[in-house]
Amino acid sequence: MTILRKIITINHNWNKLNVQNLITCTGKTVGFIGLGNMGNSMAANLIKKGHSLIVYDIQSGAAKSLIEMGAKVASSPAEVAAQVDTLVTMLPASPHVTGVYTGPEGIFE
Repeated sequence: MTILRKIITINHNWNKLNVQNLITCTGKTVGFIGLGNMGNSMAANLIKKGHSLIVYDIQSGAAKSLIEMGAKVASSPAEVAAQVDTLVTMLPASPHVTGVYTGPEGIFE
């Protein structure tokens, strides 16, 4: 099992510190979980800046535009976490965060 070096959880309170942490990951594959209204645009910007992305969202269609831009899609949060050193989650509420991190096929599984 790969141990992640950085996990960046972004919610409605995200700040510049989190963005600065991500910027230092240039050239590495980044995992991105949560491709809703905010997450999809943020992930697209990472691809535009040259990052390789592995993405996951509970709604499989959410990744369509990112796939067209070159992102790879994982089948679970655990699969994303196993392939990256840096992981960004953009999730709407605490229950979603709990599920992604500790639920079945979650990041910490």
